[in-house]
Amino acid sequence: MTVNCSTKFRRRMPNYDYKCVICDYTKEIPKPFSQADMVELCEKCGAAMVKQFGTFGIQFKGNGFYKTDNIK
Repeated sequence: MTVNCSTKFRRRMPNYDYKCVICDYTKEIPKPFSQADMVELCEKCGAAMVKQFGTFGIQFKGNGFYKTDNIK
């Protein structure tokens, strides 16, 4: 029996960036949260890859923050 599931209802997994400790090869790998800490092996040289943490910007607006923030 074949089930046709639309992309709207599929479960989405977070993407994690990994970088090889030897050759600096990087790869984005989708994984469930339960497997996020598993060690990945590099496709190029076979060494271990470490998870990379990206940065993101945040901006606070509204009442309750510093007086100098969001001056109009």
